Amino acid sequence: MFFVHLVTVCSQGTYGDQCDSECRNCVDNRCDGYTGACESGCNIGWQGATCETKCNTNCLQNKCDQNTGFCTVGCSAGWFGNTCNRQCPMQCVLSCDRSLGCTNCQTGYNGSNCDPCDGNTYGKNCSLTCKNCNDCNSIDGCRECMNGYYGDLCDLSCPIENCEKCNLLPSGFSCDICKIGYYQDNAQEIQKCVKCPSRCVSCDSDLRCTQCIPKFTGNQCENYCNISCVDGLCEFDGTCTYGCNNSRYGVGCTVNCRENCVHCYTGNNCTKCLPGYYGIYCSGKCYKNCFNCTSTFYCEICKPGFYGSWCNFNCDSQCLTCDSGDSCTSCRDGWSGRLCKCSKNCKNEDCDSDGICQSGCNGSYYGERCDISCPLKNCQRCDQMSGNCTQCAKGLYGMNCSEQCSGLCLERTCDMTGACLQGCEDGFAGKFCTECKY
Repeated sequence: MFFVHLVTVCSQGTYGDQCDSECRNCVDNRCDGYTGACESGCNIGWQGATCETKCNTNCLQNKCDQNTGFCTVGCSAGWFGNTCNRQCPMQCVLSCDRSLGCTNCQTGYNGSNCDPCDGNTYGKNCSLTCKNCNDCNSIDGCRECMNGYYGDLCDLSCPIENCEKCNLLPSGFSCDICKIGYYQDNAQEIQKCVKCPSRCVSCDSDLRCTQCIPKFTGNQCENYCNISCVDGLCEFDGTCTYGCNNSRYGVGCTVNCRENCVHCYTGNNCTKCLPGYYGIYCSGKCYKNCFNCTSTFYCEICKPGFYGSWCNFNCDSQCLTCDSGDSCTSCRDGWSGRLCKCSKNCKNEDCDSDGICQSGCNGSYYGERCDISCPLKNCQRCDQMSGNCTQCAKGLYGMNCSEQCSGLCLERTCDMTGACLQGCEDGFAGKFCTECKY
């Protein structure tokens, strides 16, 4: 039996198994009948094996290589690159070279992309370097020299010793600012920076200090600020910078406030009293159990253990502080809960409103409130109600926790009956490790 394979031959301009695809964008409309590959190249403006992709619109004359897509004639103005897909930077003086990009940037820019000069270079192609400069402009160079330098290029050192900033004048040099601790002496033919007295930050030509280092005052900064100044800091005239420490007032904090006064702004007006006193003169005394009050009749803060407007009521015995007879705000050590009736010996601090522990006791305590120590010395845990020991200290057992666990028990641990809890030493077996293993 013979099989005949029929080959379909497509007419010009079509391809594919059913010849239903068109040879679009091919020169003379010719393409391979099977693959669709253009046989004579692509029409202008197209690329690819089947000429399915457009050339970049920035290609001159809309012409590009069929295989690579590279523009064959060149790029439109303002574009560069093999496929003319890179835009010339706006700082480029002329149009870009197709391969190299921009070759002539504006002053202050450099590179094929005309990037700005870095912070230390300037000029054409960023070829010049600023030296001793605080402010380097990318176009015209240094606009502010570092302290101690001058000149158009900041390359000259200031000849005036201890001068921080100087200028070159037609008649010589001029110091604008002396270093800290020096002043300008203009009385001499040659200007100098003369050292101020010790502890001066700045001074005048009469060697009077105009600013002192911290914690000093006086014309020669010879005096310490008053110790009553907050942080020991004061202004040049002795005025305390941040006010006065406790119980002092005045310009230099040299005057005592009234008795029982912590802060005042004159001798007669107190803004804060010592605990237990009140009033503009702090002459009123609070009720005996009151820590802080605004009058004899109203206490803001009671001493621990008291509450009420006059602090004349006692808190519950376990309360450290409270705001009423049935609400503690803090408890004494070992107690917790709203009424401080829950002993911290209660497991999980779980107890009812009467302080009876609901989940048992912690450690070696028992009783309804877990406030009684287990009676046996070597007992680690006992029954909450009876006090009978339920767990002895490690290595002991028995009702009185007076018997020692067998030395054949691993880690010498056993339960209340003496049975080993962790197993036996090698060669022994059984509940009490008294049997031979082999």
